Amino acid sequence: MDVNRRSLEFGKAEKIRLEVGNEGIRVRSGGVRERLSDGESRTILATGVCFGLVVAGLVALWAWSSFQDSIERTEAVTQGFALTYKSFTEQVIERISSSVAELAVSRERGLARRSSIEGNGVEGNGGDGNGGDGRASELKAGMRRVVDGNSLIQEMLILDASGRVVDWTRALPLPEGEVFSEAEYLSPQWDGSQDVITPLFRSSHDGGRWVFAVSHPVMAPNGVYGGAVVALVDQKRFTDAYGAILENQLATVTLFHADGMLMLRIPEIGVRIGQVLQSIVDRRGVIVERRTAETVSPLDGIRRIYSERRIDGFPLIIMVTIAWDEALSTWYRAMVMVGLLALVVLVADWVVTGQLLHMLKRRREEESRTRRQNVLLAAQRETSPDGILITDKNWRVMSWNQRFLDIWRIPKALAGHGDARELHRVLEPMVQGGPAFMSDVERRMESTDLTDEGTEVVLNDGRVLERFSRGLSDDEAFLWGRVWFYRDVTGRKRAEDALRRSERRHRAIFESVTDGLMVLDEDSRIIDGNQAAFHMHGADAETMIGENLVTWLESDTGPVFLTFLKTVKETGPGQVETHHRIPRTGRRFLADSRAVPFEYGGRARLLVTLRDITDRRAAEDALRMSEQRFRDVTDSVGELIFEVDGTFSFTFMTGRAIDQLGVGADELMGRSLFSLMNLEDRERIEPLIRALSARLVRFSDIAFRVSLPGGGQSWQLLSGIPVLGSHGQLQGYRGACMDITQSRRREVALRQANDKLEIQAREMSDLAQNLEASRAEILKVQERYDLAVRGANDGLWDWDMVRHRLYLSPRSKEILGYEDAEIGEDPRDWISLIHPDDMEETQGEVARHLEGRSEQYRMVLRFRHKAGHYVWVLDRGRAQRDEQGKAIRMVGTHSDITEMRRYEEALRGAKVEAEAANRAKSQFLAVMSHEIRTPMTGILGMGDLLLSSGLDGDQERYARTLMRSAQTLLGLLDDVLDFSKIEAGQLEMEAVSFHPDELVGDVVELFQPKASEKSLGSIHKSH
Repeated sequence: MDVNRRSLEFGKAEKIRLEVGNEGIRVRSGGVRERLSDGESRTILATGVCFGLVVAGLVALWAWSSFQDSIERTEAVTQGFALTYKSFTEQVIERISSSVAELAVSRERGLARRSSIEGNGVEGNGGDGNGGDGRASELKAGMRRVVDGNSLIQEMLILDASGRVVDWTRALPLPEGEVFSEAEYLSPQWDGSQDVITPLFRSSHDGGRWVFAVSHPVMAPNGVYGGAVVALVDQKRFTDAYGAILENQLATVTLFHADGMLMLRIPEIGVRIGQVLQSIVDRRGVIVERRTAETVSPLDGIRRIYSERRIDGFPLIIMVTIAWDEALSTWYRAMVMVGLLALVVLVADWVVTGQLLHMLKRRREEESRTRRQNVLLAAQRETSPDGILITDKNWRVMSWNQRFLDIWRIPKALAGHGDARELHRVLEPMVQGGPAFMSDVERRMESTDLTDEGTEVVLNDGRVLERFSRGLSDDEAFLWGRVWFYRDVTGRKRAEDALRRSERRHRAIFESVTDGLMVLDEDSRIIDGNQAAFHMHGADAETMIGENLVTWLESDTGPVFLTFLKTVKETGPGQVETHHRIPRTGRRFLADSRAVPFEYGGRARLLVTLRDITDRRAAEDALRMSEQRFRDVTDSVGELIFEVDGTFSFTFMTGRAIDQLGVGADELMGRSLFSLMNLEDRERIEPLIRALSARLVRFSDIAFRVSLPGGGQSWQLLSGIPVLGSHGQLQGYRGACMDITQSRRREVALRQANDKLEIQAREMSDLAQNLEASRAEILKVQERYDLAVRGANDGLWDWDMVRHRLYLSPRSKEILGYEDAEIGEDPRDWISLIHPDDMEETQGEVARHLEGRSEQYRMVLRFRHKAGHYVWVLDRGRAQRDEQGKAIRMVGTHSDITEMRRYEEALRGAKVEAEAANRAKSQFLAVMSHEIRTPMTGILGMGDLLLSSGLDGDQERYARTLMRSAQTLLGLLDDVLDFSKIEAGQLEMEAVSFHPDELVGDVVELFQPKASEKSLGSIHKSH
């Protein structure tokens, strides 16, 4: 039954699709899987999702709120600790600073008393600068009380203006007069009022312990800096005092100096103490009073929350930190517990939602299955290729399909009235033997348990129907009706008749074929064949049918033939040659066997065609041997044998074509003989050969050029004889072509050699005449070059990078004390003499020049002299490069500059000494100006007091002259300081107004006493 594929769709809600074809009926339904998005499913799913989102939102809100609380609590803790340590540090440093300031005031009083005593001309009682033994003892006792009363202070020092230690408590073994190590740091910091705290430094007198200094300046009575009082604080003791108040083990405490140095950290971190942090240095000048933030610590790389506070009045910064992970550890644990609880709730929500959806799905599947069964029954009835009629026991029509009406060609209204008996009475006239047909129907209706497995019903219009019928029963085996199936088999009957006629016709053709035909089964047994196949083997059909074809093959051919048949079954038609034998006569023959798989009697079989090719194969072998003999003869000849037709197109050519012409014989077939020739030769040769062919004569010894595929040309010598037909007409030419390229080349080479010899003879004659003049010129140039080299007293070197050889002139070797034969041409011998400290820089400069990054190589380096000392040499050179820019040679000079380097070092030492002397002079002028300015201040003060004491006219004039002289001397001191400023480049010009008359009068009065002593007078008129 052949039914075209159709696709039917039933039901708007279920979307059931039936695909009907030859292979049966397929039911495709969107089903519940595609329709879970209706109202109930969406409600259940939306409820589950919303509940999950609410739980997730609450967890997220709680996590964010608790996170912020943890951060705020941590910041509050760090701020509280920072404030505590700030207060503690201010109290400790303030206590030390107060003690130092009190001692500084006592030191200033001692200096004032000493100045007063010296001003009155009374010699002091003490030499310590403290104003006598009493004052010194009192100061030292105060220093001891400070050290004994403060465990953090290691030593108290008294420094003078130059930073030398004047006095100390003797707690450390300090040599008297030693300059304090941090004096240079302290002196620029003092403005006369503020204490100075230094960063940490190593104490050189206490095993290298870390200390820092708290100092207060000491000012002389005249307002000049006179030294300082310094307290050395032990960093270890200071750290222990910090650790005594640390209660929170999660926090760290760090103290920084404003210069960036790490003063202390609790817990301690070893070698980090004393390190300068660039992040603190970069903030100099912008340090805020307090700050709370989060960053990665540069000390241990841990992310921390920190609070920072500035120590009021001192260059110190206190910082308290708590690690981020430690601050949030409680939050992390709470998050894990809440996350697990939320996960359990979400999983439970998902499970409940899934169970509800599953229950809904099962209910719909049951409903859909029932509807699908009903639709499937209706679809099978409508798509069936058979006509179907269903009746009950009372001849009522229960159902039918359109195919039933189409087969019987009756209107739909006839079946619709519901009486099956009347319906069959309408069918009875359409059937041949209608009464018998009707009687058989009635019998089967009365006995519903009878079955009909296929009864042919022949209609009057020639169609043939096949009927199937069986009874219908319910679940309790009660027969309640019958179903009738009618199938139109008219086409099948006609096809069967046509097949039988075709078989007879094919058998006649099968027997008329001259080749042997055999049908083999899967075991290679013969099941059919034509008379030609049986006669070929000297047997008849009865003898060969049922036997295996292999028994009629040679023993060595049997396995090959079986393999061939297996391949044909798997891949398709094939061909093979087989050797057969006739057992009765012993004759053997060769057959061309071809096999094709096909269907025979409803089963897979093989059709084997056999053709006897024994005589044809013998003729082919003889012809092949004759052709091979002819080709061997022609290929052994040193010439190319060819044949052309009447149009001079190649029809035959021996295998030497590839050797002589560069093209294979197969490629030349069909091409014209003249197409091989050079265009210039073809224009000359083609008319000649065609003229000879018109007269049916031979041609010989025609030379022409052939352009080879790989480039170049070859010379060929052509000969040929005409080939005539039976009536004397020209059919072509046979001939030979000989390669004469080598002989032609030898001729051309011989002519060119003769021409070159003549030219060379003339050139040699001219060269002989110029040789003597060139030699004399070369000698002059060489002599000039040698004189220049000896005059420059430099050595020459030539480095051949291709052959790795280094030529050194005798002067180059003499600079290092070697003879000419003591150093060879190996560059490594010369490189080994370079000073190790100069080796890397020299190699770098050479590589830089060889790579083309410098125009000239120039280097000052040291070479080891033969005597063992080192010689300074100026090494210069330039590289020569090939066409690709690669350095292949380098030439240069060596110059001995040892004496020059000694002069430079001596000059450099003299410059250092001169600069030191200049600094000493400037320092002397500065000290002198300070020392003279002090008594000048007293003179000016006394002069002011004298002028205000009620003098008479002459006394007042004398006093004013004294004041002007003192002021002039003070101006000279300022001028001396200006000289120092000029040398330092710090002099600034000032524009000051003055009265010339007063200036001249002052000068006259300044020199008037000396003039009076010499009885000289002066005239001064003021205008």
